[in-house]
Amino acid sequence: MMKETAKNFTARLEAEGVRYDFQERQDKADWVYARFSGDNIPSIAVQFFFDADEDNAALRAFSIARVPQEKAAGMRTLLNSLMEEYRWVRLYLDSDNEVTAAIDAVITPETAGAVCYELLVRMVGIVDELYPRLMKELWS
Repeated sequence: MMKETAKNFTARLEAEGVRYDFQERQDKADWVYARFSGDNIPSIAVQFFFDADEDNAALRAFSIARVPQEKAAGMRTLLNSLMEEYRWVRLYLDSDNEVTAAIDAVITPETAGAVCYELLVRMVGIVDELYPRLMKELWS
């Protein structure tokens, strides 16, 4: 059965005209996926994970940029610097050396729609804004 948090968030996406994919996952967090394009980034996929206890949500944007090993140290330095500027998003290199953006939120079923939608807008905006700096670091 779809978790109330995921249900309320997908209702908000529908009200805003946002296309999404949803997967109810037995014994795992419900999953919602939406893809956007920005002014600077050609495509950003944001994934939401809604736990069974329905008191939190995890937002992730994986594979924002693939970083060659020889550029990893410089990219980590840049990501740390960017996190000082953008307080809403945590940025890191994952185990595949890809830049990932993350936000975790405390929610209730009643607040899930509004809070998660606001965080979605923030994440997409921030990633789009900082993307040229990531590319500059990769190509320098």
